[in-house]
Amino acid sequence: MTGDGVNDAPAPKQADIGIAMGLRGSAVASEAADLVLKDDSFVSIVRAISQGRVIFENIRKFIIFLLSCNLTEIFVVTFAGLLNTGNPLLPLQILFINIVTDVFPALALGVGKENNHLMKKLPHDPKKSIIEKSDWRKIVYYAMVMTMSVLGVYWLAINQFGLSQEEGNTITFFALSLSQLLYVFNLYSGKGRFYSNEITANKFVWLATALCILVLLGTYYIPFLRMILNLQLLNTRALGLILLAGTIPILVIQTVKLASCKFIKMH
Repeated sequence: MTGDGVNDAPAPKQADIGIAMGLRGSAVASEAADLVLKDDSFVSIVRAISQGRVIFENIRKFIIFLLSCNLTEIFVVTFAGLLNTGNPLLPLQILFINIVTDVFPALALGVGKENNHLMKKLPHDPKKSIIEKSDWRKIVYYAMVMTMSVLGVYWLAINQFGLSQEEGNTITFFALSLSQLLYVFNLYSGKGRFYSNEITANKFVWLATALCILVLLGTYYIPFLRMILNLQLLNTRALGLILLAGTIPILVIQTVKLASCKFIKMH
């Protein structure tokens, strides 16, 4: 509800969002409103709503990304213990992943810009939480896909290729880091395309991904860092397992998304 006079004050006060005119509006209307237009232009209302939706969506993606990544780490350690397959990750390796490969992409998601689909969506119900039941299902689903991929290559490394436990830890460390870095590109809105959306248009996502990859390369090639994280030098086959585990989740998730879209169009 918009208003500018004294008699308009009750309506903006009772509305979900009250808007007052800042130039010609009364002081009473401005005090009663939630939003004050400094230029008295209704176009500014549209821009404000658009920016608000962008901020809300960025917060939502930020939370989904971090919860998915942290849940994956919990699943990897828990399922490995239940299946008695050894310890795939060391505590310091988990801490490093949380500090580096999780934080920077999440921060990049928090500064994403507007996409063309947000203003076409219905308003978000203020009574509902930021993360709804459907989002929780996605979080668990994404985490399970990454977990199965990482534990799969860990099992192959130890049981099929005969690598040592230390080499298995190293493969799991890099495989989990890579899968989480690439996972950020799955968080675009459903209307976009994988190669052209608000995520790929966000330069900070690319910068964060490049920075994390450089840091991971540093942990492998710098002896001091490699010693601290208890990482081992790997052969070509082991590096192939890391690339496999890192790319399988994004391929699976995108395939399921594409199949779901086709199914919805058919019905």
